Amino acid sequence: GALVLVSTEHDELWIPRTHITTLSMLPPIGRQEPSFELPTLAESEYFGETETIRSVRFIRDHLYVVTFKKTDPLFSFDLTDVTAPRLMSALEITGFSAYLHDLPGDLLLGVGYDADDQGDFAWAQGIQISLFDLRNPAVPIVITQEVRGQRGSFLPAAMDAHAFSFEPSRQRVAVPMSIFSDERGLVSGAAIMKISNRRLVDE
Repeated sequence: GALVLVSTEHDELWIPRTHITTLSMLPPIGRQEPSFELPTLAESEYFGETETIRSVRFIRDHLYVVTFKKTDPLFSFDLTDVTAPRLMSALEITGFSAYLHDLPGDLLLGVGYDADDQGDFAWAQGIQISLFDLRNPAVPIVITQEVRGQRGSFLPAAMDAHAFSFEPSRQRVAVPMSIFSDERGLVSGAAIMKISNRRLVDE
């Protein structure tokens, strides 16, 4: 076993172009000699350059990490060998997932925000709901992706993982959100969706 740490480094001025993210494998507590340095079993190559971490999900011996600046790379890691974590793929889609949750049938749900590319950065837009197929962990596939609302919408799960619910017995997901539109302004509630034929269907 090992402790897995995913971290983004930056310079003291927080200049985006210097952002680099690394996955580090640390030995279990109590199995190393006292030291002022953090012992490391192994580290991955740098990934997500110029971007920052937005969400992470562990599923068995695999790790999925989302970083973001203008697009959402979903990085997939194989952690089978704790001395050699392996980056398998990076799936790029628009926007980003601020919270990831694994679902039955090798599915991964991502909720976050769509994004509008502004050149050196991107503005967050409406709430984005993405469903990924992980039957081949090395090659995640986007099954569906939809956006609800406009810029000004708010997703509590982006800041609090408790603002999300999955009911296994009914295969149902509940995601609280506040949707903004020019027509109705800000409307708060929850998206209630059910897994059906490897899709999310509104209830």
